[in-house]
Amino acid sequence: MLLALPPPLHERILVQAGRGGQGAASACRALCDAWRSAPRQPTGAARYLVARYGGRAALHAYSCPGLLRFALAGVPRAGVAERPVDGEGGGGAHDAYILRLLSAVEAIIGAEPWPPGAEGELLAQAAAAGHLGVVRRMLRAGAAADARALCAAAGQGHLAVVREVLAAAAAGSGGAAAAAALATGGLEAAATYGEAEVLAALLAAGADVRHDGSGALVAAATWGNEECVKLLLAAGAAAEGLHVLCWASKFGHGEVVRLLLGAGADVAAGESTPLCLASNFGHAAVATLLLGAGADPNARGGLALRAAADNGHEEVVRVLLRAGADPGARDGQPLCLAASHGHAGVVVALVGSGADPNAQRGIALCFAAHNGHEEVVRVLLGAGADPGARDGQPLRSAASHGHAGVVVALVGSGADPNAQKGMALCFAAHQGHEEV
Repeated sequence: MLLALPPPLHERILVQAGRGGQGAASACRALCDAWRSAPRQPTGAARYLVARYGGRAALHAYSCPGLLRFALAGVPRAGVAERPVDGEGGGGAHDAYILRLLSAVEAIIGAEPWPPGAEGELLAQAAAAGHLGVVRRMLRAGAAADARALCAAAGQGHLAVVREVLAAAAAGSGGAAAAAALATGGLEAAATYGEAEVLAALLAAGADVRHDGSGALVAAATWGNEECVKLLLAAGAAAEGLHVLCWASKFGHGEVVRLLLGAGADVAAGESTPLCLASNFGHAAVATLLLGAGADPNARGGLALRAAADNGHEEVVRVLLRAGADPGARDGQPLCLAASHGHAGVVVALVGSGADPNAQRGIALCFAAHNGHEEVVRVLLGAGADPGARDGQPLRSAASHGHAGVVVALVGSGADPNAQKGMALCFAAHQGHEEV
């Protein structure tokens, strides 16, 4: 029996058996483990099982869904060339092998009775693989045209399979209404993967975007699938929902945002949440679109500017400031965040637009000095920040952490090295910062 196996499977089974220990029981366990690893050689596994047991017997001996999955891997779709299996030549011999394998698949799917749960699994596997002939054979043999198979085909862009499943649903007792309901369930899968042709076919079959809960439009907007967004909007999908514009803004899909705005999406929904998301992730072009459509740059206490400053998105910061964002929002929080993280370009933009470098008793300078951001410290000092703020805290922090360049900048701008009885020198000496 083992001699009939392809060489790659021989090797794997021998290795697994060697690891399984001694005795017949362990050898059997190792053999089972080897079969579970056999998908690494799918066409070889399918060929062996069918040759050894026949299509119908193999169906019951080695799991119908697994066997079909192996076999499908070796059956090329129409018009798709397949590399010959290792050890086999191409040309006529290989073509004959493929025909035999396809015949074996036909025998498998025609077997009765179906193992429990196998019918739906088989149909979905065949649909996902795009094997129209297998799908058609199963549907004609009585397999149910269900959402699982349709979504599997829709997500992979197998248009012919989608049409076959929809036609089978329409031919059933539910008629066109059943096909339309099935098509509605497949919208999100097609939209997620940007399969515009499939999406158009689903809509033509009566899919109702209004009963989809906007899931398809959200999916298309999230992944930036413009053609799918156009199709869904044209079919009546609601662009006004907050989540659709939010997802498109978050991921920076400018053209999708433009489409949604043109369809009536509300930029002010959720207190300008789309603008905050675009700003947080640095999408300046999207932020510009939203502001042009009326988004408030100061909504939610200037959250958009704070998010952009915190993450160092200088271009977005400048876009917001030009649109009227308050550079001193929340008592100078944008400046504090940018200074703390060392975003010098953002700090320049903020103080240039009027942010007070001494807000909250110079906390921005304290943060920059503490973290050793010398360039930011110099920008703040140049903008009028008090080098002796908070009883000399910037100098103490810089000295304690060994930031010599910052110490030089502060002292050069007038910071008192003897403030609080020379505490800065004490900290530097205690930490061993000789240069400071």
